[in-house]
Amino acid sequence: MSGRRRVLWLAKGLGRGGAEQLLLNCARHADTGRYEIEVAYVLPYKDALVPALEAAGVRVHCLGAAPGALWPVRLRGLLAERRYDLVHSHMPIPAVAARLSAFGRRAPRLVHTEHNVWERYRTATRWANALTYRRNDAVIAVSHAVAATIGRRRPAPDWVTVVHHGPDLAGAPEGPRPAPPRAPNSACPRTRWWSARSAT
Repeated sequence: MSGRRRVLWLAKGLGRGGAEQLLLNCARHADTGRYEIEVAYVLPYKDALVPALEAAGVRVHCLGAAPGALWPVRLRGLLAERRYDLVHSHMPIPAVAARLSAFGRRAPRLVHTEHNVWERYRTATRWANALTYRRNDAVIAVSHAVAATIGRRRPAPDWVTVVHHGPDLAGAPEGPRPAPPRAPNSACPRTRWWSARSAT
């Protein structure tokens, strides 16, 4: 189908975590008439959601096959080959690699979703993130608390957007059916009152 925007979602792994499940939920509801979505991930042993993503029609790329240290090179090659219009990263280390790889006239736009407050990152991760963060064209924060830790990284007021995500209830199992209502006078069992006189 022509005319669609090609989008790459970039994650550290595709295990059964909150951020990873978010990708699967979004894939199931994506506008495939406008967007051609692919996913790339770094850690090959975190692949639990790969079959579900592929079943949703998403092409998946594993960047971390041995030797794993070469995954940034593989990412750069993937960007050059697939010519994405947008790269949406979801973890700081893959995001840093994308920011350092996306150059040139055909460089994709960069969007990053921040899932955590900066204080929880390791020192090296925090510094690498900070030194490349302004290359993001837009940032999404999962809460106002997270947004408060990154809002000062760039002065543009509309650079950070808070988006609250909830569970996808479309595939959730149904609970037990409610019991039918009782008759008006049968809500409580009858109580028989006894007195000393009635007992004699």
